[in-house]
Amino acid sequence: AWRRVALLPALDIADRIVSITDYIDLMTIRHQLSSPSLSIFEDKIDLRQRLIPASAVEHTPSILLTRDPNVDLQSVLSGLRDFVAKPAHQSNSDNVFVVQGNKDMLTEQYYGYNVREEDTADVDKQQIANKLLAQFNRSAISWE
Repeated sequence: AWRRVALLPALDIADRIVSITDYIDLMTIRHQLSSPSLSIFEDKIDLRQRLIPASAVEHTPSILLTRDPNVDLQSVLSGLRDFVAKPAHQSNSDNVFVVQGNKDMLTEQYYGYNVREEDTADVDKQQIANKLLAQFNRSAISWE
């Protein structure tokens, strides 16, 4: 069942949108919003730990949420056969991994063809860990 929720006043950008507003304009406007109440949306870890549980919305479980660039992700991933791993901030959807049965489930989406399970090797979890850790201190857009 859907329920209506009120838009946070700090998120209301209707007066800044015009007919020629494009994606870059929209992201720039969003980036310029400065209300302290919006900080929870910038910090995905805070969002998952505070806002989502308070909203009583079903969500995927979190195995690891970290701000520590020295975390041993290889150890965390090594015991998992099914997981989704992604950087929490400014990844611009890069380095997102969906793994099921130790197989990369995004291959078909990226390359446009079906991959038979027997033709694919298990994912390289060290490589996944390295790519995720490389996202620390990275900015997706030049003005950030």
